[in-house]
This record gives sequence, C-alpha cells and structure tokens, in this order.
Amino acid sequence: MKNLYLLLLALITVSACSPKKFITHDYHSYANQHRKIAVLPYENYYSGRIPDNLSDEDILQLQIEEAILFQRSLYFQLLEESRINRKRSNIQISIQNIDRTNKILAENGIEIDQSWEKSPEELSKILGVDAVVKVDLHKDFWLSNTESAVVDIATTLSGVFIPGVNERRLKRTSEIYVNANLIDGSEGVSLWAWNRKIDTDWQCETDEAVSRVNHQISKRFPYRKEM
Repeated sequence: MKNLYLLLLALITVSACSPKKFITHDYHSYANQHRKIAVLPYENYYSGRIPDNLSDEDILQLQIEEAILFQRSLYFQLLEESRINRKRSNIQISIQNIDRTNKILAENGIEIDQSWEKSPEELSKILGVDAVVKVDLHKDFWLSNTESAVVDIATTLSGVFIPGVNERRLKRTSEIYVNANLIDGSEGVSLWAWNRKIDTDWQCETDEAVSRVNHQISKRFPYRKEM
C-alpha cells in the first residue's frame, strides 16, 4: 500500500510539472512549424525602495547587466534540457546561441534596453527565428541588504520570537515577479506561459533566485516528443 501511495504521488508530481500544463490553445497550431527559437534578454523593472546611492544611469546599467546574466542562465539551462541522452523527453528545437542573438541586435542598432520596446514579431524577423522566449522580471524592493542583515542578525542573537520582527516577510530584500512566454514570431501569439513570485533576502541574492526560477522554466518548457 505504501509503495502504491508513493507511485501515485510521483505520478501526480510529474503531471503537475508537465510542460503540457503550461501550453496555450494556439501551441499545436504553430509549434510544429518551428525550427529555431531565440532567448531574449530579460526585461527588467525595479520598484519600491531602490537604494538611494544608485543614479538613474547606475540603475539602467544594473538592469542591462542582469538582463544578459539571466538570459545566459536560461539559455544554458534550456540547452541542458535539449541533450539527446536525457532520461526524460528532451527539448527538440534549435536554440540560437545568445551571443549571436545579442550580436544581431547590436548590428541592427538595438541596445539591450531598446529590445524591451520591440514587438516579438519584429525581433523574430530581425533574429531570423520562428519564435522568441520573452521573460519579464519585476523586482519590488522591500529592505536594503544592510537592513535585512541587521534584522536577521538582531533576531538571531536575541533568540526570542518577536511578532512582526521574526517573521520572514520583514527579512525580505525584495519580491520578484517572473513572467515567461514563448511567442510565435509571425503572429505574436503566446504559445506557452509560466509565472512565479519569489522572495529574496540577504542570504539569497537575486541571481541565485532567478537561476532557480530558470531551472523551473527549463523543466516545463515545451517542444518535447510527448507534447
């Protein structure tokens, strides 16, 4: 009985994580015609208590650096999922090298932040791909790293639960909202979508949190045989 229960639990878990759960009604009408996709630089937005020592230029530079960092992270995790010798069904679509993607954008006079304003159809045509993976990331700052560390250290040293202080939400550095979409390059329709809200604190920086999210995105990404 116990083994049967574990088997059912495993099947439910696999089903819940299946890429089929996240495809849209239009997926099968378009995906079969696709041969190559591109992962776009992440579209980053910041709000809330942004550190005062950052100028507008500093913030833009940080947005661009993170856009490329997170794009690279997702690209390599998608490549891992596309390996032929995987035990599970692998992703069966060509994924354009991100260095080529970003080089093509630059050659067409499109800066990283300017790509956020372009339509998926326009970018797909410029990049020579059938679809693009577009990820929006909204980071809402709550506490600075210093404030978060002070709260955590103070409550740890006290060893006493203090309502409103020891609760994890007050040690949060930020909340991050991630929306990932696979968008057809000819019609601009969404074929697959996934979203998640995650919390970060001074012990879990944004790049680590987004790396975990990218892992989840890649595990749920379509273009697999069983689709």
